[in-house]
Amino acid sequence: MTPRLACFVACALLIAQRSDAGVATVFADNFLAGSKQVVTYPAGNPSSPTLVGPQADTFSGMDFDPNARLLWAIDFTAQSIGIVNQSDGSYAATAALQAPCCFALTIDPLSGRFYGSKDSAIYAMNPKTGEGTQVSAIAGTAITALAIDCAGNKFAMAVDGLGSAALYLWHLDSGSTLVGASSYAGPTSLEFDNQTGTLYAWFNATGQTSSWHVTVDPATGMESAPSSIEGKFRMAVRNTCPEHIFSDDYEA
Repeated sequence: MTPRLACFVACALLIAQRSDAGVATVFADNFLAGSKQVVTYPAGNPSSPTLVGPQADTFSGMDFDPNARLLWAIDFTAQSIGIVNQSDGSYAATAALQAPCCFALTIDPLSGRFYGSKDSAIYAMNPKTGEGTQVSAIAGTAITALAIDCAGNKFAMAVDGLGSAALYLWHLDSGSTLVGASSYAGPTSLEFDNQTGTLYAWFNATGQTSSWHVTVDPATGMESAPSSIEGKFRMAVRNTCPEHIFSDDYEA
């Protein structure tokens, strides 16, 4: 780790606070017309997001480590993985992505393992090197969002060749299981609130400047509590699994 990145990580650790009680804080990359920014809002209530800071590029995936201290992201333009400063939204890369990885991002909230997706494939990722190894797939789809709950269940939002979105369970080395079709188009983000077990999603249909935020039933894929907000969002919820045993912050 370079001295600059070490300083960046140390500053991020000092600023970040665990959200183990009460309503968790969501950090989101928001791509607005003419601007890109990092914002925060209370989990489940994105109606009035608070600006953290401007962002030069677009994040195609975001997630917190299991300790809810480091906010990781994939920079779509630079094709790198790195850490987002939670005080000002700035980004420091840790590694360039190695082909064919990766767009969507999720971090297992218990093991700390990183996973990314591109097209129909899911990869185990190394955040120190940017390397990826395929571990699963959802045939005939483009996977645009990933999430893992505190029981280790692995979910994905994917779009088929006709543009229809659906929620899937994916399994290491054994493909996937369809949970249910979505009522919305253009999934951009999928994320669990680890303390409550609530699954949230963002959708941005092609050609639209606003997005839908919904709550998703992980057992059926059915959506509820929709709200429409201007912009295109990718999110990460800052909290830990109940009774999580903390380990090293820099997991690979």
